[in-house]
Amino acid sequence: MYRYGVYVAAALASLLATGSSQAIQKVAPRLEFIDFGGGWTLPTGEYDGTVIGDFTLDGYRYDVDADKVYDEGFHFKFGVGRVQRGHLQTAIGFAYTRHDIRNPIVVRRGDEVVTFSWTYGGTTLVRDLAHNQYDLVLNVNWLINDMQYQTWSPFVGLGFQAGLSGVSGEDVETEWDGNVALSLNFGVEIGLWAQRGGETFVSLVSDNSWNFVSSSDRPRYLQLGGLLRYYFKS
Repeated sequence: MYRYGVYVAAALASLLATGSSQAIQKVAPRLEFIDFGGGWTLPTGEYDGTVIGDFTLDGYRYDVDADKVYDEGFHFKFGVGRVQRGHLQTAIGFAYTRHDIRNPIVVRRGDEVVTFSWTYGGTTLVRDLAHNQYDLVLNVNWLINDMQYQTWSPFVGLGFQAGLSGVSGEDVETEWDGNVALSLNFGVEIGLWAQRGGETFVSLVSDNSWNFVSSSDRPRYLQLGGLLRYYFKS
């Protein structure tokens, strides 16, 4: 009986060791990455003011469409991140966005036309007025396909931006406002090049987002752009 017990124990130990070995082999190495890129920015939504002032006249506050307040602009960004279990992608990075502020801003209220002109010092019309947005960005995305085994993958996710809005113009000192925003992320990632063995590879990312909520007078952006991303295993 003792001999049979030893045989059974040895068999179980062997099975456990084999299972552990297979489990270790099945755990994919974690992918780290760095990326950089940029693209086009379009402010969206309605606003009752900007960082430097409200659209208020005779006690009435006007809601103005974004295209009457801001021009289109550009952004660039860089970041670092990782992919876990082939699908969950997390990243942290920095983004800079710039676009012009219209001056004057013309608003219609029925048959009435109201004009808001930005001034500095009470008398001087501000020229070349621009909005500058500096953000710390956190993203959590879900890759539909595992980029280690597929050459492309759509993705969706959420982003959090915390930063400073700065408005500047000719002969005007920059004014700053702290704010936050949330975004819906979406796009497609396409593999471009891979090292033999798959230890490192490079991909091109269609990187897009839309701010569905923001604090203060921070603009809400639709951003369409691209990133070049370099992966390596850790």
